[in-house]
Amino acid sequence: MKYSKLPSDNVPLNLSLILSILIVIIILLFSKNIPNLFIWGDEFEKLLFNLSLAVISSYIFYVIVVHSKIKKDSENINIFLAKLTINLLNSYEFFIDSIKDNANIKSNNIDITVDDMKKICSALVLKELTDICLDLNISSRMNWQQFVYLFLSKQQKDAHDIYVLMPFLDSVYIKLLSDFTTNALFDKLQIFEPNTSIITNENFSNFHTEFYELHSSYVSLKEYYSINLLP
Repeated sequence: MKYSKLPSDNVPLNLSLILSILIVIIILLFSKNIPNLFIWGDEFEKLLFNLSLAVISSYIFYVIVVHSKIKKDSENINIFLAKLTINLLNSYEFFIDSIKDNANIKSNNIDITVDDMKKICSALVLKELTDICLDLNISSRMNWQQFVYLFLSKQQKDAHDIYVLMPFLDSVYIKLLSDFTTNALFDKLQIFEPNTSIITNENFSNFHTEFYELHSSYVSLKEYYSINLLP
């Protein structure tokens, strides 16, 4: 989603510019030395010269009026998108740090393995109280089931704010965001509601695969952010 000063990714447009410049240079420098093979050779040469000048003029107009605006719009959108994306990532990092510390896992977030996630999920006892307050104004701690549910709900809301920008997002970002926010855990959001008792296990061990897939999607989105959106 980064744009260069010139439309370098538009190969046909750039090839037509190069060809037009070459034609203009050849005609200006070597026209007198090129023999006319046809009686209408001079007229064809003038036509080719004028067409080449028109292409060059059109290219300059496109760069100044169209491409520069696209570039400026992209820069403005990227600033906004970067803020939304880092909010999404920071929210996940708070979540993974919290459940990782609960399981006493010391691995770096990038290096978490499937076995690490199994241990993390096994340590998440649904009704066990966390050190995280449910409300900053009330000293009432939430349990792990509440924590997971609130995290997933917030991720959905934050993702919705980003999807508003869908027409301006590139396909790679959309794919990464979709992988991160359409994880199977979100499909199971209802069973994580604090007032339900659908989960028969006392912990989240049955969901370690979904948690690991979510984490893998986070790592990919984080990498994209670092390369393409980091100011």
